[in-house]
Amino acid sequence: MKKVMRPSNPCPRCGSIFVKSMGLQWKCNSCGKSWIKNPRGHRKTRPSNPCPRCFSTYVKSHGISWLCNNCGKTWIKVRSPRGTGAPRKSIIENCQICGSPFSIRPSEKGKKRNCNLHRYKRPYVPIILKCLQCGKLFPCKTWESKHGRKYCNQKCYGMARRRRTILLCRYCGQPFEIKTCNLGRVVNCPLHRWKPKP
Repeated sequence: MKKVMRPSNPCPRCGSIFVKSMGLQWKCNSCGKSWIKNPRGHRKTRPSNPCPRCFSTYVKSHGISWLCNNCGKTWIKVRSPRGTGAPRKSIIENCQICGSPFSIRPSEKGKKRNCNLHRYKRPYVPIILKCLQCGKLFPCKTWESKHGRKYCNQKCYGMARRRRTILLCRYCGQPFEIKTCNLGRVVNCPLHRWKPKP
């Protein structure tokens, strides 16, 4: 059995409930009057003024225009022009990175510290560390210190990774460097390597 659709309102002209669906419209079987359907999901809203053609207040919002349910007339919604309200209060602050002035709302006083150009950047405050190899003080970024930076440059880092031991030559008494794996085998500096022990 086919389901018969009935409108939410009877015919506006004769009041009959015997109407048939014709696409986006209802058509009365008694008098022949047709009117626009109210699609599902769209609620009826009232504009500030009625329909200019039939003066009906049964209209619905149709994007940027109003649509009359009675006669099908559409007309553009009237919006208030911008800038008619009270002016916004604003506070002038200086950007922490570039120093240029910018305006903020009073509610953003402690939250927004930088202009829109430097909105996601934090001011650079270097952390001073001491190099474990040469003992020199050097600046580094916060994330570098958190990730364990200990050396001022790549050269000091390479020197620290070398596993060397400093010994005194038994022949001439000068200090020299040897690999840690050769600690028990080498006793003299490279100049006196083949000389006998004194």
